[in-house]
Amino acid sequence: MFWKFWLPVLLMGFFYLLGRKRSAGRPATTLPEAPPDPRTRRVAIFLALFVAGLIAWFVYRDWREAHQEVEVRVTHVQTGEKTLYRALKRDLHGRAFLTVDGRRITLADVERMEVAE
Repeated sequence: MFWKFWLPVLLMGFFYLLGRKRSAGRPATTLPEAPPDPRTRRVAIFLALFVAGLIAWFVYRDWREAHQEVEVRVTHVQTGEKTLYRALKRDLHGRAFLTVDGRRITLADVERMEVAE
C-alpha cells in the first residue's frame, strides 16, 4: 500500500527536478521559448501513461484480491466442533467477519479461525 502512493509521487518529483536542472543552465530571455522537442514530448507522454497504467494495475489487483471468496473454518477448541462459512477476503477483520450471505460472525475466546482460498 505504501508504494502505491509514494512510487508515483517520487517519480513525478524526480522528473520535475530533472526538468528544473536542465532549465537552470539556460539564460533568461525575453523571447518566447521554442516549442518543445517532439521526442521529449513523446517521452513525457509515455512516462505519464506508464505511471497511470501502473497505478491502474495496482488498484485492479487489490480490488480483485479483496473480492476473492475464501472458506472460513471456525473450530471450537474445547469440543472440536467445526463450522464452515464463506466470506470475501475484504470482510475478514481480526476475530470477526461478514459471511457472503450477510451474517456477522464474531469469534469467542475458545474458537479458532482458519482461512482457506
